[in-house]
Amino acid sequence: MIVGGRFLTVSCAKHRDAPIAAVNIDISISNITLRTDGDMEIRYIYTVRYEDSIGELRIEGVLYNREEDLQYAQKIASSFANDRRALPQDFLERMVNTINYICSINSTLPLRLIDLAPPILPPTLTINREEVSASATS
Repeated sequence: MIVGGRFLTVSCAKHRDAPIAAVNIDISISNITLRTDGDMEIRYIYTVRYEDSIGELRIEGVLYNREEDLQYAQKIASSFANDRRALPQDFLERMVNTINYICSINSTLPLRLIDLAPPILPPTLTINREEVSASATS
């Protein structure tokens, strides 16, 4: 369970004005430190690259995670120390999704300052024409 977190550094740059064709997001976990009783400190780097060298955003941060099962927490820490690719799937998905959410939402201010769109993708909406017609006639 994630119990907190904070940003350590935030940097962004716009290299040129041009339409944004594509955005690449890279999330890497740079360190996992096991504290006492299953508490962990997870350091990460979140990088957004706007294709064709338009610009870049980089956020370094830390998440504080608490695992109820101390053995599971020890497994995560030892997995990371031995082979970063061996982290448990459920743990890795939880961390990556949390980092992506926190960073994308909080990227709006620094990116607005340099006039780049934040990497927040709105949900795809679909309209069922039959439901619209039925509700319009009721």
